[in-house]
Amino acid sequence: MRRKRYWVIEGYDGSRRIFSKQVSIGHFNDRSIRLCLQALCATVLSPKEIIGAYVKRGGAQANNLLDVHLDLRKNTYQCGDSRHFTARRMDIAAP
Repeated sequence: MRRKRYWVIEGYDGSRRIFSKQVSIGHFNDRSIRLCLQALCATVLSPKEIIGAYVKRGGAQANNLLDVHLDLRKNTYQCGDSRHFTARRMDIAAP
C-alpha cells in the first residue's frame, strides 16, 4: 500500500475539534503553514485581541494569541489559546 504525506490541520474549541482538513504536504512549507495557522486563529479573535497580538511586547495591550509554537515531542505547530489550531505532518495510506 502506498502512503502519501499530508498536513493535517485541525481547529479546537477547548478539547472539542471544530475543524479538520488534510492538505498535500507540497502545498505548504513551514513558514506558510505557520501563517495559515495565524490566519485561522485570527478568525476566532476579536479585533482588540488581533491588535494586541501585533503591538509591542510588554505593553498593556500585548498578548500572544497569534504566536505559533512547535511541540517537538508531537511534531505539531499550534496557534491560539483555548480556541486554537494545529498542524502536523502525517503519512496516510493512499487509495
